Amino acid sequence: MSTVAALIGRLNRTILYPPDAQPILAFSTNALTAVAGDDQLTISAFAVPEDEQLLRIGTLLEADQELMRVISYVPATRTVTVERGADDTTIAQHDASSKIIFDPLFPRGDVFVAVSENITSLFPRLYTVKVETVTTVAPGIAGIEDPLAVSIESVWDDARSNTVDYHGEIVDYHPATGGRAVVTNAHLGVMWVRYRRRLGTATAETDTYVALGLDTQWVNIVRVGAAADLLVGRDLSGTHINHISQVLEAEVVRPGTKTSIALRLAQYRDLLLDRFGKEMSAEYRPKVQMQSWRNNIV
Repeated sequence: MSTVAALIGRLNRTILYPPDAQPILAFSTNALTAVAGDDQLTISAFAVPEDEQLLRIGTLLEADQELMRVISYVPATRTVTVERGADDTTIAQHDASSKIIFDPLFPRGDVFVAVSENITSLFPRLYTVKVETVTTVAPGIAGIEDPLAVSIESVWDDARSNTVDYHGEIVDYHPATGGRAVVTNAHLGVMWVRYRRRLGTATAETDTYVALGLDTQWVNIVRVGAAADLLVGRDLSGTHINHISQVLEAEVVRPGTKTSIALRLAQYRDLLLDRFGKEMSAEYRPKVQMQSWRNNIV
C-alpha cells in the first residue's frame, strides 16, 4: 500500500538527489534507544574509504528523521560519539543496520513536512468523494465518523423517496451524536450520504494515501510542490540544476530558462493542479434538484 514514506523516497530519487549527487551513507552496527543526551554509534565498513574522513566534529548524521551531531570519532573501532536530537529533531529508536546519511542536503524531517503541507494544500481544489449509509439518532441527525468529511454532495433516504428534496450539511459536533454529524432537513432512519472529503494531515511516514484521502493521480503534484518548497533560496550545483531541468523537460514543461528551478517546479505544480481541478469541477459540478431523484439532471 502506498505510503508517505514511499512518496518521500520517490521525491528523493527523482528530484532532490540526482544520480550523480547521491548522499554519502553508511550503516550502523548497533541499535540506539530513544534516550536524550550523548550516545555512541558504531559504523559499518565504508564502501568508499575516503568517506570516513567526513566523520569530523560537527558533522550531522541522519537516521530516519533524527539528526545527530558528531562529538568525536575513534577510527580503530569506527565508534562515533554523537549528540542525539540535533537541530531540534525528535530523538527516536533506531535498529541495528539503520541507514546513516552524512550531512544530508535535505533533512528527511524537512522533506516530510514539505510533503505533508503539499498534501493538505490540495484542498479545496481537489478532494475525494465517498458514499456512506448513516442511521439517524434523531429526526434529520445522524453521526458520521469520517474526520475528513467536509460537505454534502447529495443525500437521499433508504426508500429513495421522490417526495422530499433532501439537503444537508456536516457539522463538527452535535449533542445528539456527541461528535460529528450529518444534519438534514428531514428523515428518520437510514440515509445514503454522498460527501466531499478534504485531504488529511500526515503525522507519520507510515500514513497511507487512502487514510489521507490522496488520489494516486495527485502524487506528482505533491512531489513537485514539495521540491519547489525545499529548493527555494538554495544554491544548487550545475549538475543538480541540469538534472531537474531534464525532469521538467521530460514532463513537457519548458518555462523560461531565466526563472529559478524552484519557480519552475512551482509553475509545474500549478499547471498540474489546474488540470486536475478542472477535471474535478467537471465531474462534480452542482446538480439541479428536481422533485424526483430519478429526474436529477446535470
